[in-house]
Amino acid sequence: LQKRVTADAMKMIDAEADADENLAWGCGLIGRHDGQRVLFGRVERRVVALHQAVGAPVDEAARGTIEEDALSIVAANETACPRKFLVCLGFGVDHFHGVCHHSFLENAAELIRSGGFLGCVSVSAGEPEGDALLDAVDFLNARQPSSKSIVANSIASALRGDFGDRHATERTRGSELFVNPLMSLYWCFRLEAVARKMGFYDAIAGSETFHEIESAIRIHHARVAKRDWKNLPL
Repeated sequence: LQKRVTADAMKMIDAEADADENLAWGCGLIGRHDGQRVLFGRVERRVVALHQAVGAPVDEAARGTIEEDALSIVAANETACPRKFLVCLGFGVDHFHGVCHHSFLENAAELIRSGGFLGCVSVSAGEPEGDALLDAVDFLNARQPSSKSIVANSIASALRGDFGDRHATERTRGSELFVNPLMSLYWCFRLEAVARKMGFYDAIAGSETFHEIESAIRIHHARVAKRDWKNLPL
């Protein structure tokens, strides 16, 4: 599925490509790094890793589902290019996956102090960037109707003005969501600053399978002292 979806996404980036399937990223660091290196050759000399959750030492009360985020952050950081950024979109979406957003904001505050935070920008429907994002979500939904992305569709719902417990995919039925305008904010960071804080970085840097990444993060999380779960006092 990952290979097919990645190839589909690449078709939107380059409709003229004859070998999109070759751009599908492997499940380990080595395969993901190769895929990003090929993509790097197609775009400007910068790498933007787009994720919802800020990478951290994983001392939060709950890990969420950070494996693919961590994989892409390490792979992008290992890519030789002069400008590398981490862009996070969808604040609040991953509460569904067990992310503590109090910890997210605490991590962001630490990155502000260390000079790793570059500010926030918003994306809006009716603007070229927002419409392109919505088109991309619709495109992928049509290609994988039984596996619609919870994160992407929640963000799309927020861009369309939905609010509260709104479900764009059957995968979230039975849970309570909080779709809201904050999901349309891009949080921008220096990629290296985030990567340096990942205590399991070296453990996954040579990975060849997704199982290796899952195991390394799980072991690290089990060993570190964890912060308490705190709800946002809002």
